[in-house]
Amino acid sequence: MEGEIRKIQDLKAQLLKIGPFHPGKITTQYIRCGKKDCRCNHPKNPQKHGPYYILSYSIGKKTSTVFLKEHEVPEAQKWLEGYHGFKNTVEALVTAYVNLAKKGRWKMAGRHA
Repeated sequence: MEGEIRKIQDLKAQLLKIGPFHPGKITTQYIRCGKKDCRCNHPKNPQKHGPYYILSYSIGKKTSTVFLKEHEVPEAQKWLEGYHGFKNTVEALVTAYVNLAKKGRWKMAGRHA
């Protein structure tokens, strides 16, 4: 049981070290503008406009979309990776508490971890 409490304490310490993070996914799109004589509407060799970088994410029941500039994409990717690390750490923490509770250590988990 001491090992489980140590694991919980370690996971909590990891949460304090997590840097900036953001949920979501970045996609790349190429589009047609709709102007009749534009290169993007060429019948044999259309050259679409883009790339456009789009960050889509949901918080609660609200979905949002943000257009990113090309130079913003690498930093945004780091934030997305940070979010995945955050989620993995929280999931591990929840699992550790559940495992402790399964062993009937409800009160000990609250006092020591």
